[in-house]
Amino acid sequence: MAEAKTITDGKGRVIALRPHPDVMLTMDILEAAGLDAKGRPVVQFISNDRWMGYATLACYVASIDGVPTPMPSHAGQIKTLVGQLGNEGIAAIADAIQAEATADLNLETAKN
Repeated sequence: MAEAKTITDGKGRVIALRPHPDVMLTMDILEAAGLDAKGRPVVQFISNDRWMGYATLACYVASIDGVPTPMPSHAGQIKTLVGQLGNEGIAAIADAIQAEATADLNLETAKN
């Protein structure tokens, strides 16, 4: 995603998404996922691809219904955000990212 985007999930919530994560944002997600609330390593989350998938989707969120959503700083905050988003929010984010990736691929293919 080149720029911030706003989507609406199945519950009618307006979710603003951060631009596509760059390397630094990805590192922030990995760092947050690898720490507990006291800053201790919790490697089991980083090595769990499904958990990291939900974490990455949740970390795209900039706000929900206009309320800013700060970047989580540890695994507990990521879990809280995923819980707040629920299935509807996570699905809407995944759909938006997939649609953007498909559009980017189509644009790149058209250039060639």
